[in-house]
Amino acid sequence: MQLLRAIGDDARIFLYHIPPIAIVGIPVRLAARLHAEFPEHIVGIKDSSGDWDTTLALLDIDGLVVYPGS
Repeated sequence: MQLLRAIGDDARIFLYHIPPIAIVGIPVRLAARLHAEFPEHIVGIKDSSGDWDTTLALLDIDGLVVYPGS
């Protein structure tokens, strides 16, 4: 919430799920929660996990834009 306050109401944020590089990815449950709590700000996610099950689960989050690919 502090980040959104700092960058303003017009912010549109895309999460970046890349566990091979970051070591810790963004769990589907967290992406869903962030989008549900801040639907005007958390608008999408880039899924570079290479895991089709994760991509499908992200696609099930209503209203979240998902860009799959490595």
